[in-house]
Amino acid sequence: MSVFDRWRCGLEDGHGGLHTAVEAGATTAWNDVVAGRMLRDL
Repeated sequence: MSVFDRWRCGLEDGHGGLHTAVEAGATTAWNDVVAGRMLRDL
């Protein structure tokens, strides 16, 4: 499972491409480089 800051990827484990989280009509996507990191640390 991939997380970035407060978002958790909602796609199946092992998927290809960007990780994606959808909350309250907003979409956030990130790649493996930032997975597990906090936004403020970038």
